[in-house]
Order: sequence, then C-alpha cells, then structure tokens
Amino acid sequence: QLHAAIKAAMPQKRPTLRRLPQVSWPQGVERLDRHAAHGAAWAYLFKRGVSYDMAQPWGLGYGRTGWLTDYLVFPVHMDDGLVYWQGRACFDPEGARGVFKKTLNPKSEGENATASEVILNYDRARIAEHVVITEGPFDALKVGNHAVALLGKAPSPAKVARLLRMRARRFTVYLDRGAEERAAAHKLAGELSVQAEVYVAEPPEGQ
Repeated sequence: QLHAAIKAAMPQKRPTLRRLPQVSWPQGVERLDRHAAHGAAWAYLFKRGVSYDMAQPWGLGYGRTGWLTDYLVFPVHMDDGLVYWQGRACFDPEGARGVFKKTLNPKSEGENATASEVILNYDRARIAEHVVITEGPFDALKVGNHAVALLGKAPSPAKVARLLRMRARRFTVYLDRGAEERAAAHKLAGELSVQAEVYVAEPPEGQ
C-alpha cells in the first residue's frame, strides 16, 4: 500500500512531443489590415470588443476568396513556425449561405498537426512569467500577448505537456462559464500545479 501511494504521488510521465510540421498560409486569405475591403472583419472584431491595437500583434487574416471567404483566420505558431490555423465566421449565419460552420480548421492530412496538439499564441506566450489559459481565440486576444487559447475546453495530454514546457511560474485558467468548463478548469489546474502556481477564474455571470 505504501509503494502504491508513493507511485501515485510521483509525477506522471509526460507524453513524447513531436516537432510540428509547418503548413502554408491558407489560399485566398489576406493579412488583416485597415484596408476598406476588410471592413466586415473589423466590424466583427469591434463587436467582440477587440480594437485595432489589440488585434495587430496577432497576425490575423481575412478570407477574401475560396472556402474561407468572410472568415477571420487565427494563425497558430508553434515550434517557430505556422503549424495550424482556425477560421471564425464574420457573417450572420441567417441567410443564403448553405451549410454554415461557425469554425473552420485545416484538414488533417499526413503528418500535419491536429487540433489535439495545438495551442493558439503558444510561441509568443511561452516566455511569459504569467500565462492566462483561455478556451477560445477572442478571450486570449482580449487578455493580451501572455494569453493562450486551447481552442476547446478539454486539453489533451499533449497540450498539458506543452503548457508544462513554458517558462511560466504562474498560470491562470480562465475558461468559459459552466459546470463542464469548471470541472475541466480545475482538472487542468491540478495538472499544472506540479510546476507552477495556478489560479482558476470564471467570467462574470452572463458573459
């Protein structure tokens, strides 16, 4: 029994992490700037409480042609290169758009990174002393350069291992409000507490 208790208290072996291959910038997507043709993207960002200055450091894109038309594109840089991206619709789904998807992701092909391996803003935030972990890209963008987005509420073992490789001495886990999210946040906090000081926060009621 003593042996079992000691084994349970020991840090678990972390999964082996591969170097993620780089991908090309998606076709038909332009780098977001103040061009008049990007007005729909800026209107959407302003509606979400994001200003020019907040958005500029993130290197966002805006789809002008192709399957990402009218989608805001968040690039994911890890291992010093572009390894993934996520598109978020800038338009109202009500209307003649056919099959509507709020979020678009690259197709998993060959050795390309999958959603279970990537963390938005990882390369920039990995040197921060305090890292804020959010669920979605807009939350991370509004927090600032020291925030990352899991792009989901339940981090995989690979994502936890990546977070433990960051320089952070303090993490704040700030997922969406809800019972499922609260459970996921506390589970993640427990996993990160082997290395750093960890706090759990929630958005205010109704936000």
